[in-house]
Amino acid sequence: MNIHVACTPLHGWLQCEMPDTAHQHYRMIQNTHTVGLHMRMQAFAFALVLSACTSGYLPSDPFLNAARNGQTNKVTRYLDQGVDINLRGEYGETALMFAASHGRLDTVRALLSKGADVNAKNQNGGTALMGACSSRFFSAAVVSELLDNGADINARASDGVTALMLAVLANRLDAAELLIARGAHVNLKADNGAKD
Repeated sequence: MNIHVACTPLHGWLQCEMPDTAHQHYRMIQNTHTVGLHMRMQAFAFALVLSACTSGYLPSDPFLNAARNGQTNKVTRYLDQGVDINLRGEYGETALMFAASHGRLDTVRALLSKGADVNAKNQNGGTALMGACSSRFFSAAVVSELLDNGADINARASDGVTALMLAVLANRLDAAELLIARGAHVNLKADNGAKD
């Protein structure tokens, strides 16, 4: 079964639509223990798409939005005015997560230099490193900066996935190679049994 998810911009947000049968298909795969690895990987990839749809929004907070857009001077001004560097967005994302997942190296460096929590997790257990490694805006420099500042390369999200698993599922082989070179464990398994 092929599942098509249609995502379109709507007033600065990303609106995603999928047929009810897609949700049912995902639940069926998720709850079946006898399904093959290929089917589990399809379900896992589908979960990644669902996650991308819900977190690909424009944050309403100006500080988080500035970090997302790489407006380092604005980010620094907000911090100088007393904004919490680890302020959370609607889904628990921090400014560092937004900057890292959008490849904003200067902003990432500024946030880390001012004490941003490099291992903070969003409501699904995702980290800035996970976002950076699975993003279409992948930047090896951003990933290296996060790792050089103590990002846990083998951190696990709520469902047990790692940055390496997400990089592979997002077809970011450049990110996967970098993570492996930096010591990511290649034999870990997610809660659904998928190996990275």
